[in-house]
Amino acid sequence: RHAYACVDEVWGISEYTARAHRFAAPRPVIPMGLPVQLGEVGPQTRRDFGLPEDAYLYCFAFDINSSAARKNPEGLIAAFQKAFPRRSKENVGLVLKISHPETGCKLWGRIRASAKRDPRIHLVEATLRRPELLALFNACDCFVSLHRAEGFGRCLAEALLLGKQVITTGFSGNTDFCVEPRVALVRHQMIPLRPGDYMWGDGQSWAEPDV
Repeated sequence: RHAYACVDEVWGISEYTARAHRFAAPRPVIPMGLPVQLGEVGPQTRRDFGLPEDAYLYCFAFDINSSAARKNPEGLIAAFQKAFPRRSKENVGLVLKISHPETGCKLWGRIRASAKRDPRIHLVEATLRRPELLALFNACDCFVSLHRAEGFGRCLAEALLLGKQVITTGFSGNTDFCVEPRVALVRHQMIPLRPGDYMWGDGQSWAEPDV
């Protein structure tokens, strides 16, 4: 809050973040959506990433140093396996791109265990330059995010610019540009944050997407 004294106006990167600032800022607050450009998209193909050539691939990318509870990758795995049980004959896969897996996070250990039990889950743990990451998105068919909150949702915007199908939680900053019917919005309920879910999250709430 002390930083508000240094500025004349606050720009929120989405209506969602602008609304959060309005609770505290003694200054005018304006939503100012971020510009998104693709830039270079690498030449890498599914083969380069070790992905099946003929499956319909759902993709999600997140940083393990970000809030795992907010990004909700385990909810995405649950939704994938509920939509496509192991006995299903549909040729599908779920690609999870993780940044900084070397942190030894317990969550990533659980995700690795899930991938070992279900060969349709493909983990990409390599450090990728931006063109390579966009190539990974481009190699997949659909970007899915079952986040509980996003300030903006840049990966979702990039997936849309790549012409991918997108499924995402219908809540928070991404709703500025994720609209039906172009994007499939997942219904949700608002729930209180649990202790340890997010810094200074006591008394706050976010979305619980319907698996």
